[in-house]
Amino acid sequence: ALRDVPPLDPVALVTSQLLGGDGYSRLLGALRGEMGVAYDARSTVETRRTGSLFLAWSAVRAGDAAVALRRIVAEMESLREKPSPEDLAPARIALENRLVSEWFETSRSSARAWSRIASLGLDAEDVENRLRRILEVSGEETARFAAEHLASGDLVLLVVGEAGALRGPLEDLGLGAPDVWPAEALASRAAAP
Repeated sequence: ALRDVPPLDPVALVTSQLLGGDGYSRLLGALRGEMGVAYDARSTVETRRTGSLFLAWSAVRAGDAAVALRRIVAEMESLREKPSPEDLAPARIALENRLVSEWFETSRSSARAWSRIASLGLDAEDVENRLRRILEVSGEETARFAAEHLASGDLVLLVVGEAGALRGPLEDLGLGAPDVWPAEALASRAAAP
């Protein structure tokens, strides 16, 4: 969870955009472009009134899960370094364009966006200020955000797949022993009255 980060925080959103927001993001460049282990890789900030989550994910084959997870963690750690202007400027513009188009392109998306915005305790002026602020976020701010909120010791890493194929490679990462939650147990709890 992101502690003390306000809803729709521009710095959190731009940091997420740098990591896994679009086709030029660090995650996609690493996992698809360099390593060839994933077709897609993304990150987002899930905002709630009580707090936010910084999420990053990709679908990979079980045999590539450990190396992909290690790279995702490494890319998150690299966010502590100030991004180049060549990385930052397009990330800010793409994020602002994406939010405006996703939120306000149709009457349906506008209704959904405004109900979410209201549920966060925000109003039209708050949204306008945050959208404007996205274009002003500096590399120093994204690096500081990553250092304060994305420390590898605070990460919760979730891997979904066949436990027998994943356990050994995940243990070898040195990130701690994985907790295994059998899908059957989770499914039976969800089905219980």
